[in-house]
Amino acid sequence: MNLEIDPFIFNIYKPREITSFDAIRTLKRTTLKGIKKIGHFGTLDPFAEGLLLIGINSATRLNNYIHDGLSKTYIAHGILGKESNTGDVTGEINKIDNSEKLTQEIAKLDIRFIEKKLTEKFIGDYWQAPHAFSAAKFEGKKLYEYARAGIEIKKEKKLKKVYSLKVLEYNFPELVIEFKVSSGTYIRTLFSECANYLGTLGYLDKLIRTQIGSVFSNDMDLDNHSLEEINVDLEALLPFGSVCLDEMMMSKMIHGNPVKLDQVPGNSSIDEKFCGIVPEIEKMYWVKDENLKIRSLGGLLNDQLRPVINF
Repeated sequence: MNLEIDPFIFNIYKPREITSFDAIRTLKRTTLKGIKKIGHFGTLDPFAEGLLLIGINSATRLNNYIHDGLSKTYIAHGILGKESNTGDVTGEINKIDNSEKLTQEIAKLDIRFIEKKLTEKFIGDYWQAPHAFSAAKFEGKKLYEYARAGIEIKKEKKLKKVYSLKVLEYNFPELVIEFKVSSGTYIRTLFSECANYLGTLGYLDKLIRTQIGSVFSNDMDLDNHSLEEINVDLEALLPFGSVCLDEMMMSKMIHGNPVKLDQVPGNSSIDEKFCGIVPEIEKMYWVKDENLKIRSLGGLLNDQLRPVINF
């Protein structure tokens, strides 16, 4: 592996039936043997599959910007007319809709009607509480630990975003929807609420993550491809502005000191919410040395470029 590429991020396709941490452990034993720091940006449940972004060494420090800030796109395969206690195929069916409305009306709905109805309801601001069988925590324990013990913990709803919604297939009882959402959105809960809005029950049978920000999933695996082949373009993933510094100014940044710039490039194209992760920072920039290698992520404040993360 070419360690000159740092920060280094790449994507893999996580299969079903393993956890995201299982994928990391496998990489530590094989391709990334000897690498000290490895992390992923956004957990996929064991029953889910698809895009998993992996960062090594200093790239792991970008978690807040990648995991928390970038949108995620999923294809949700669901079943109407039934509900499971986990919201997905791994749980037990605890409710069944035996109504005539399900078989006589909902089963015969047109796919475009479903899309229009759900779009009008769910696109935009979306308030959602974590599912009882999620990994969200309460008093240091994960919610699914309470749920498995028969204890119901209700957490407050938090504001999420549904950017787009497209119904891809409808062959009753199977409904397939593509969702583009903000980070932290529970798709099984969203699908269940879509089913409820149509007048019935629903749970997920399959879930595929296809995109994080500008990065699409691929079918590459590390057995047949080098890490360089699946390297993610960091500046495309997080399209901040960029600035090059000479050796003296770069040294100041790397040692944690701000530098005064006479002229800084114009606005970065990335959403302003990213800047809000660091209080008071006005704009974010990739800071490069004279060889155009990224050495730091800097934030502009009062006409000074301050190091936020040094690589």
